[in-house]
Amino acid sequence: MKKTTEMKPAMKWVIVILLIAAAAMSLWLTVEKLSGGINSLTGCGAGSGCANVLGSKWSVVLGLIPVSVFSCALYLAVLVSLWMRGFKAHGFRMLAAWMFIAAAVWFTALQIFVLKTMCPYCMTMHGVGVLLGVLILLAELKVEGALKRSLTSLILAVLLVSGLAVVQSMGPTPDTHRVDDVTGVDSNLPRGLDGTKSDIHAAGEGRLVSFFESKK
Repeated sequence: MKKTTEMKPAMKWVIVILLIAAAAMSLWLTVEKLSGGINSLTGCGAGSGCANVLGSKWSVVLGLIPVSVFSCALYLAVLVSLWMRGFKAHGFRMLAAWMFIAAAVWFTALQIFVLKTMCPYCMTMHGVGVLLGVLILLAELKVEGALKRSLTSLILAVLLVSGLAVVQSMGPTPDTHRVDDVTGVDSNLPRGLDGTKSDIHAAGEGRLVSFFESKK
C-alpha cells in the first residue's frame, strides 16, 4: 500500500504559519528596498549591516529585481501547494525545502565572507527558511520514494541557487554615497578651498577637492 502525500494537519498548520511570516517579511523587505527605506529600518540606521547588505548588488538580480521578490513568490507558491495533492506537489515542496536551506547557506556565507557585515532582518528570514526546509523535509520524507526525490531535489536546488549567485555576481555594483552632518566648526581649524573654516583636516599633499561647503 502506497503512503499518502497528504501532510499531517498539525505539521501542516505550523508550516502554514511560518510560510505566511516568511512571505510577509520578504514582502516588507521588498517594499523597503524599492522605496529606498533601507537606511531607516528599525534598529538598522544608515551605514548599518542592513543598509550595507540590502544596498549591495547581491540584494538584487540583474541590478533591478530585489531577491526578496523571488523568495516571497516561492513562499506563497509552497503555501498554495499545501492544499494540492499528488506527487508533483510533493516533489515541488521538497525542491522548495532544499532551496530554502541552500539559499540560507549562500546568503549567510555571502554576508560573512564577502560583505563582512550582517543584516539581522535577512538572517531572521533565512533562519525561518531553514526551519521551514527542515519541517517540510521531515513531513515529505514519509512519502514512498521520497528519499530518491529528495536527493534529486537537493542537486537541482543547489544548481538553481548557484545560478542565482552567478547572475547576481554579473549585476552592476550600485553607486554608494555617504553624507555626514559635520558640525562644531572652530576658528582654529584649517580652511577649506573657498577660504571658510572646516572641522575636517585634510592631511598630505597633492590636489584637494572640496565637498559639502568645504567641510570635506
